Amino acid sequence: MTGMFGLDLLTISSLLVLSSGPSGCSLPAAPRVLVDPVTEEIVYDYSKDSAALGLIHSDTVSPYGPGVDLTTGGLREDHPTTSIEVKWKIHEFPSLGLTCLYYDEIKVTVTLRPKIYVAKDYNHGACRKAIIAHERRHVKVDRAVMNRYAQSIGESVKKTVDSAGAFGPFTASALPAAQENLVSRVQEAIEAVKVDMEAEMADLQSKVDSREEYDRVSRICHGE
Repeated sequence: MTGMFGLDLLTISSLLVLSSGPSGCSLPAAPRVLVDPVTEEIVYDYSKDSAALGLIHSDTVSPYGPGVDLTTGGLREDHPTTSIEVKWKIHEFPSLGLTCLYYDEIKVTVTLRPKIYVAKDYNHGACRKAIIAHERRHVKVDRAVMNRYAQSIGESVKKTVDSAGAFGPFTASALPAAQENLVSRVQEAIEAVKVDMEAEMADLQSKVDSREEYDRVSRICHGE
């Protein structure tokens, strides 16, 4: 099961104060954009039986079709999250009572936290190995898609921040609203890519859960 991507935000500000200057704002340098895809170590859980696992929602459709009660021997659960770190450059012009705001650096970290469940009533011998191997294929798919789309996320964010340019001038009291506006633009740029990424993940995961694969694992487990 793949969880929805969450968005965590950490803003870091660097302040540059100028005693005087023009009333207009211009971008001093192109912002830097960094995207880091991270996959944590797989966590394994053998504490639940197959009935309990069957109650956990899966993001793939059973190849047996509706109305078929399929015993669940294993399940993978992912909780990918996206965190954004924004470094600002803030130019203040005290004599004019005005402020300019610029993106300095945006770092996007996409983290995959995979967890594999193996039903305790199937936690033995060749059956356990077959279930784990199957669920690891799901994790491998998510990792590959996430890594591939990291570049697309970076390109989308870079295009957004470059087009934003300098923000201002405005009064100092308007700074929080301006920062919120620029953060929202970054979030929207990420969301635009996430839609395609999640669609591809779901499509590839459904191929992993083919009827042939289910039958193969079932034969191993019931053969034991």
